Amino acid sequence: MIGLLYKVPTTPELALADGQRAVRLVRSHAKPWKLDPKKIGMQGYSAGSHLLVNLIAHPDDGNPQAQDAVDRLSCRLNFAVLMCPWNLWKVDKYPLKAPLPPAFLACAADDKVSIDFSDPLAARLKELQTPIQFLRVPDGGHAAFHRTSAWGKWPEKLIPWLKEQGFAR
Repeated sequence: MIGLLYKVPTTPELALADGQRAVRLVRSHAKPWKLDPKKIGMQGYSAGSHLLVNLIAHPDDGNPQAQDAVDRLSCRLNFAVLMCPWNLWKVDKYPLKAPLPPAFLACAADDKVSIDFSDPLAARLKELQTPIQFLRVPDGGHAAFHRTSAWGKWPEKLIPWLKEQGFAR
């Protein structure tokens, strides 16, 4: 797993450009890092899920005319893991179109920060026939999936799902 520190800019376009560049950079290093370039995914937590939803809504296959070889690569994710997605926007603000990458979405029913976005997002992904695993736990708020919380063992749900989707052994 590789971490992305992105700018939290005043415009979503700058964060999107950071996310797209990150995916392209990972793809460009897939061989030396012994990664399968067809199994590149991203996890976003809270505001990081905003970046991730924006990224899956704006995929591209790269610019074949770009001078930078990295910019010629696809920024399409193969899977997405959205944890407690927080957003000021409504789901319909994102131009989500099928096909979308399989998505693992997790939130707590009492998470006042993300529940108003998570439920409509899950519904939209299902409507677009996106393979989705929606882990909605009853409590824990916005910190429901922190390691020390009652739901801190969420990877025990994620790993089998990744295996089912063909992204893990």
